[in-house]
Amino acid sequence: MKIRNKYLLLVVIVLLIIGGGIITEATITQVKKMKTMDTMGQIVVTMCKTLGTNNVDGYKTTQEVQRVFPSIHVKDGEILDSWGRPIKVSIKKVNNVFIVEMVSAGVNKVVGTKDDIIMKRTILGENAEPFNHP
Repeated sequence: MKIRNKYLLLVVIVLLIIGGGIITEATITQVKKMKTMDTMGQIVVTMCKTLGTNNVDGYKTTQEVQRVFPSIHVKDGEILDSWGRPIKVSIKKVNNVFIVEMVSAGVNKVVGTKDDIIMKRTILGENAEPFNHP
């Protein structure tokens, strides 16, 4: 009877260790997603401060974000997500409105899948506050 209880205890301990690893990995992934979304928010804040109708054609997103947020992670001229991969940023100008879309490939490193982190914002006029894109 005692041997069986020791075996059961060992199985429980192993399951707790394995289960803890799964929870830890999921938690790490969520933290990375939140940090990536924070980086995207910093991009939007920077654009609200610096993007205008007179400079949209030559707008240097990475340089402007680095200037406003010096601790932003950049490699080879591109802003990086929490996994060290580039965040793709596109800006479309429609009249006096800027539509900004940012995409991170997420955990699986493949753009166009359900784990992508996508943020769309619309910035109205010259240096105006953003609102969520529909």
